[in-house]
Amino acid sequence: MNDSFRLKFVRVAIKILHVVAFIALMCMMAIVVANVIGRIFFKSPVMGTLEIAGFAGVIVVAVAIGLAQYENRNIYVDIIIGRFPERFRVIADSFTYLLSLVAVGFLFWSVAESAIRVSDSGVSTR
Repeated sequence: MNDSFRLKFVRVAIKILHVVAFIALMCMMAIVVANVIGRIFFKSPVMGTLEIAGFAGVIVVAVAIGLAQYENRNIYVDIIIGRFPERFRVIADSFTYLLSLVAVGFLFWSVAESAIRVSDSGVSTR
């Protein structure tokens, strides 16, 4: 695969993910507003508001984290790391990425187990 195709693919993927995140954010805002209006005026909230808003929030945050990683806009302390040689910085970055991957893996595992448990029990918010 040549670099030109890869760059075009990444640009298109980023645009698609922006649209997905925008739609998720709009859905989250709409469901929360509908829930508040339903609860106040009709004494009947929208079923599943917490779940829908939570899932939409996950989509928005995941796209934001992925975009920040792609554009190297992560926050790090350059005051300390900047004083070390380049080789050490590369090793430190690699270790940080590995540690982040492990942490996200544990979070994913925990959320997946929780989702399966809730799905099996049939619990829903009202």
